[in-house]
Amino acid sequence: MKKIILLLLTAIVFCSSCNNNDDDDDKAIIKEYTLQETNDSGISGSVFFVKSSSSFSDDIFSIKVYLNGAELETSYTANIYNNSLSNGGDIAFPLDDFYNLENSNLMVSSTFYHSLNQIIIEDEILDYQELIASDGHIKIFNSDDPSIVIAEGNVGSNAQ
Repeated sequence: MKKIILLLLTAIVFCSSCNNNDDDDDKAIIKEYTLQETNDSGISGSVFFVKSSSSFSDDIFSIKVYLNGAELETSYTANIYNNSLSNGGDIAFPLDDFYNLENSNLMVSSTFYHSLNQIIIEDEILDYQELIASDGHIKIFNSDDPSIVIAEGNVGSNAQ
């Protein structure tokens, strides 16, 4: 039920400014990062940082992770970490659990951030612009064995 509510809230935020004009100002701002397979997992994917261009502030955005090649019956966990993959770092913040996207072979994590669910790092609230410029990376784990990374990739300034 929580996932349905989050998806509905995301859809409302991104569609609330829609009109009949094909105005470029009403489109979502999307930054995409690639996830590479690790440990012969056969799993890769993409991470999308998404913000509606008509949103009232940079404090409302979502992080969506899509996994290709994942086993649909398996549960996965994702975290965003400080620093680049090569430097390693502590967990900056976790992402929501994955679920199977209906009628597809994709596993998806969709985490929605707003005034009640904020990313706070070192006592600072991170907005969308700071997120896409951050020094970070993402790792995906099989929830049954969180010691093995199955996919990973740099995000923010490290992916440039």
